[in-house]
Amino acid sequence: MPCPSCSSAYLDQYGRCPACGYYGQPPLGGPQAAGLQPVGYGAPSAPTGVATATQILLAAQAFAQVGGIVAGVLALASLNQDGDVSSVATLVSGLTEILSIPTLLAAIVLFIIWFYKARAVADILNPGEPKVFSRGWAVGGWFTPIGFVWIPRGVAGDIWAASRPLGSVRGPSARRSGLLTAWWTCWCLMWVLALTNGGVLAANSDQFRVSDRRTYDAVGIAGSMVHLAAAVLALLVVRRITTMQQIRILQGPGADHPYAAPAAVPGGYPAPQYASQPYAPQPYAPQQYAPQPYVPTQPPAAEAVAPADVTPEDAVPAEPVVDLAKPATDDAP
Repeated sequence: MPCPSCSSAYLDQYGRCPACGYYGQPPLGGPQAAGLQPVGYGAPSAPTGVATATQILLAAQAFAQVGGIVAGVLALASLNQDGDVSSVATLVSGLTEILSIPTLLAAIVLFIIWFYKARAVADILNPGEPKVFSRGWAVGGWFTPIGFVWIPRGVAGDIWAASRPLGSVRGPSARRSGLLTAWWTCWCLMWVLALTNGGVLAANSDQFRVSDRRTYDAVGIAGSMVHLAAAVLALLVVRRITTMQQIRILQGPGADHPYAAPAAVPGGYPAPQYASQPYAPQPYAPQQYAPQPYVPTQPPAAEAVAPADVTPEDAVPAEPVVDLAKPATDDAP
């Protein structure tokens, strides 16, 4: 049964969720009946569905940035003294924006959903691993002013360390990964270049000078290249973490996993009713029985039973004989 609070498939037969601490109603029969049942934990599941959708959108983003690079190169090559570019460069740039903007927004939404689900699974896979940021920061960290520069990277490190297979190195060094560092560096640099390009565009809102147009196109090409690298690295991060979580789930909880034992219930279960009624032990006095001699008995003789008259079922009973002659009388005249 999944947990109604965190959607984890780890809710046991007691109505408890060790992942988030949710405590629901015990099964029918009360906690005494539940205590007689063995604890059965369900295995968590990696967010493979949302991970696949996120990877598809990130691949579309990478393809769109290839178009952005081509559009920037064409714009630089066709730039004239008036600051105008060719119609081909304008067409390619327009098509790139049509593909890039919707896929970027959808990819960000799905990536944050996957990020939160992966962080929730990390709590179940390795609850003993110290976490720098709680689960809520997997969503809130992206929208925190200034904090969005390092909070999501810290959450990603927590997910990475908790999702490592059994036997891997634990500790602070487990949170460091070259793939995560490269992805986060490209992600931050992408936004720096985007803000720089926006500043150039705002400074020349009335009319582009040729030099400013060259700067705008050059920064745009660099931003598209970094955006392409960030999309590819993000795709690899999603794929790698999801794969590690699947492997870790198949390995089982492990010998030192605290969820191998029943989780503690806040407040504890109420004591059974019979526990408040102690009974004093009663002394047992054995009783002696004198042996009785064995007397064989004879079975009673069978009584002779006369056979009963048997009348056939189809026999017709005899009718009585009636004398129809009129009896003689002495009353003659």
